[in-house]
Amino acid sequence: MMKKTCSSRIEIWKYFLLVPAILMMLGLFSGTRAQDPVSLIKGKVIFANTGEAAAGTSVVISGTTTGTVTDMNGDFILEVEGDPEIVFSFVGFNTTVLKASEIKNKPIALEVKTYQLNLDEAGKIKPSIEAPSEEPEDVFIIVEEMPSFPGGETALKHYVYSNLEYPENALKNGISGRVFIQFTVTTSGLLDDIKVIRSTNEGFDEAALKVFRTMPRWNPGMQRGKPVNVQLTVPVQFSLSSE
Repeated sequence: MMKKTCSSRIEIWKYFLLVPAILMMLGLFSGTRAQDPVSLIKGKVIFANTGEAAAGTSVVISGTTTGTVTDMNGDFILEVEGDPEIVFSFVGFNTTVLKASEIKNKPIALEVKTYQLNLDEAGKIKPSIEAPSEEPEDVFIIVEEMPSFPGGETALKHYVYSNLEYPENALKNGISGRVFIQFTVTTSGLLDDIKVIRSTNEGFDEAALKVFRTMPRWNPGMQRGKPVNVQLTVPVQFSLSSE
């Protein structure tokens, strides 16, 4: 009789020891299933007002420094976990934020911030023509704190269109257009490697380049608390005030 009682008690203790182990295993498996799936999202970014490919657009997962930049055709591929918000930004255009699940076959259209050239505007900002002297370093596309023009985007717009000279031939013939200027903001805030990457009219290229070649220092981009070289692309709109 005693043997049966002891045997029963042993079986009961085995049961109590086995239950926590099973629960732990279930917890581990359920934790694995709860992880967000990793997926690749693909898309295309365009300018809403022209339908042109928005090359050089920053595509970043919101709240992180993980991202990419659109290629010359405006296309991008980005690896994400779950369904995060994706931030699309381009200097001179409104920032667009979409859920990853919302990025499907339809292109993401960036709305332009339109700035008209005022040919009679006064009060030009005196530029600094000091040439860059830094040794070649890594150039970033996306950093924790992006470079900025002193005074912000409004001040940048004022500087560009106060110093931009409308080509005489284009002015006579009422020609408008847009030039995309790409450059690197160095660790000291000076601009380097300034070039035209796209233009609707070659007659505007030199006028746009001249403005950026004589531009004052920017606030450099920052990564982990240190200034770094960052590449940017800025559109310059040539349009007559009468339009």
